[in-house]
Amino acid sequence: GDVTYSVVGFMDKNKDTLFQDLKRLLYNSKNGLVKLLFPDGARALSEVTRRPPTAGFLFKNSMSDLVKQLASKEPHYIRCIKPNEEKSSSIFDKERVEHQVRYLGLLENVRVRRAGFAHRMPYDRFINRYKLLCPATWPNPRGGSPRDNCVRILQHVQLAEDCVPGKTKIFIRSPQTVFRIEELRSEKLPEVVTFLQKMVRGQQARERYRRLRAVYLIMGAYRRYKLRSYILSVIRSFQGVRQMKDLGKSVRWPAPPVVLIPFVNRLRIMHQRWRAATILSRMPAHLRAALPQKIAAFEVLNGKRANWGYPRQWKGDYLSLQEELDPPGASVSIYHDGLSTLRTSHPFGKVLFSSYIQKFNRFNKSTLRVLVVTDRFVAKLDVKKFKLLKEPIALQSVSRVSVSSDPNNLFVVHVGDNDLVTCLKNTKDEERVGELVGTLLAHYDKQQMRRPPVIVQPSLVCSLGGKSRTVRVLASPEAAQPPVFKKNGNDVDLICRQLATTVA
Repeated sequence: GDVTYSVVGFMDKNKDTLFQDLKRLLYNSKNGLVKLLFPDGARALSEVTRRPPTAGFLFKNSMSDLVKQLASKEPHYIRCIKPNEEKSSSIFDKERVEHQVRYLGLLENVRVRRAGFAHRMPYDRFINRYKLLCPATWPNPRGGSPRDNCVRILQHVQLAEDCVPGKTKIFIRSPQTVFRIEELRSEKLPEVVTFLQKMVRGQQARERYRRLRAVYLIMGAYRRYKLRSYILSVIRSFQGVRQMKDLGKSVRWPAPPVVLIPFVNRLRIMHQRWRAATILSRMPAHLRAALPQKIAAFEVLNGKRANWGYPRQWKGDYLSLQEELDPPGASVSIYHDGLSTLRTSHPFGKVLFSSYIQKFNRFNKSTLRVLVVTDRFVAKLDVKKFKLLKEPIALQSVSRVSVSSDPNNLFVVHVGDNDLVTCLKNTKDEERVGELVGTLLAHYDKQQMRRPPVIVQPSLVCSLGGKSRTVRVLASPEAAQPPVFKKNGNDVDLICRQLATTVA
């Protein structure tokens, strides 16, 4: 039939670009016709400085207008069929026309449209596109034919009533159903993307874990190899140290790897402890028992006092021995009875040291007493019945200890403003100040208490009754004279004989 074309906008769409300077030039022509043809030249310069639209911009606007027009119309699909190959208007080739109609699917299309099913899609394509809408088909169908899986998807989204399955395709009646199933697919796509991201990230994390695990396995194997190599080198270096004179003290340790330095430090400590235990095992039992006390005395008296009793055997509680009692006829049982009475009134664990002492008090009196050092206090007892005379001195209240640097038994315990000034006495004339100092300090160390300072001087300063006094030691002219304290003005003199000197 006849076709009518609209020429509205035809000139605007088909005119070439003419720049403003040429328009302005032709507008200023003296020829009136030329000036009339280019009225745009009269526009102000500021209005026409904008860049002219490009071909791409014009094409975009043209396509937008075309899409708007098509959207407002109803589309019709036209199939062109050739009646003959001679391009003649009077010849109709029936077989040729049937062949074109058959292969264009016009009859099937007409039948479907007559039945109202305007949209169709093969089963495989439908499943691949919409299988994410049904758990039974996502990520892959779990059995069943493609037709059954398509029906299962439509039933899950409640759109099966508007669809009919064919032999190879699924037919959908209304476009609204197609739009709805596409909307459901669009809503499901973010979940699929999240799922894919989760799977990819999980795979990446597993791969990273496998690599890290391999790295740590290699590191562990290498560390074990280095440890074995170092231990073997240590074993080779320390073979036969038990037969060496110094038990391996002079053996040079192999240089350890950095990672094994803490372990090697512990090995060194273990070796040192083994050496010490081996050396101690070779010592006599009586020397080994008093070793902590002798070490404590050595730390504070060595080099400061010529004789502190290191070579002899230390027994501690001397008054529990019959040969130590004075007079010799005294009974050890009386001493033990006195300790039992003392333990009842002032509980303690054991006696660390006991001895006769010559004591000097704030009233300038020198008397014979018994000194008992327990694991809790220092007590003064009567020499006959071994009864407590005054309140014991707690070990925690001892501020410091002073001893003479000369070979005598002068011993001062500093407690507040009234110190305990004594001189140890025994029947064998032995130097026992070193033993008393070592016993006290070793007990402080064992109980993890603060050690009191030990002062070693020729003359000792003490406090008696709140007054500071100096104790000097004078040699006795008589060899058999027992030690005795005497007042000398504001000071105190200890008159005693010098003990035998044994340099340790």
